[in-house]
Amino acid sequence: DPVCQMTASTALNETHGPKEATRSSSNGWAPWIPQTRNRETTYAYHTTDLGNTSQVTGVLVGNPRAGTRLVRSFAVHWSYDGDLFYDIGERFNLTALPINISFAKPFDMRYVRFVILATSSDTDFTRPVTVTLEWQGCVLGTQSPPVCPSLLSTR
Repeated sequence: DPVCQMTASTALNETHGPKEATRSSSNGWAPWIPQTRNRETTYAYHTTDLGNTSQVTGVLVGNPRAGTRLVRSFAVHWSYDGDLFYDIGERFNLTALPINISFAKPFDMRYVRFVILATSSDTDFTRPVTVTLEWQGCVLGTQSPPVCPSLLSTR
């Protein structure tokens, strides 16, 4: 299937599933982040298959719904095969959304993963976290599938 596939480690419900992470969505992706005891950490993540190997240079992170918790810290992982992921080595701390983040260097990848490390309230689990993503960069070789949540251009 040439259309970008979006998956997630978890979702609150179908209304906030992984395909709702597009910038045009009024719902956004809302991961189910369980309350943890003894500071155990569970990192929710969203994975996008860009359809082709692409050079990704950054991401626009948004929050489409007022009254929800915000992502305060995240990491980005990349993969060529969708099975083995590598950390790009940067941590991004956010103070406001939407925000356009540029990576220190571009990365070639087919799969890109957004990993939530912290939210605006790690103790208030009554409000969901909602996120929209728009990956930036360019497709290496062929055109990007038309429904990818990205600003990827062709080279």
